Amino acid sequence: MHFKYKLVYSFYTGSILVESQRKKKCPKIMTYENFGKEKCSWNVKDKRIFLKALEKWGPDNIKALHAEMPNKMENDIFNQIKMWKEFAHADLQKKLSTEVKRSERAMVNCITKLDEWIQHFSAMEEDSTSKLFALS
Repeated sequence: MHFKYKLVYSFYTGSILVESQRKKKCPKIMTYENFGKEKCSWNVKDKRIFLKALEKWGPDNIKALHAEMPNKMENDIFNQIKMWKEFAHADLQKKLSTEVKRSERAMVNCITKLDEWIQHFSAMEEDSTSKLFALS
């Protein structure tokens, strides 16, 4: 089994994370369509430099990122940042919707202590009312 390590820049925490994952055979791992017909290729070395520059300069300083990576055009760097922000946002939305669904399911099946207390005293009231009617 082959493993590789992937550096991931977190826009939310502002740090680089190292993830290990199984090596997958996919010819399009290093390429993406660049919002048009042209293709932009980022090899592993470029991605590592890019992630370190992101950690140093942040995603808003395109000129400083370009200075760290002179072989990439500013537009390519901007598109790469935009693409990963969209992926991160979509992933966050997916996680949030999953959490909301889980909490909704938990609330449907969950009876709180207050609910138990109300049911207990409601049952006591019904019993006392029925006993009063039986006595009269």
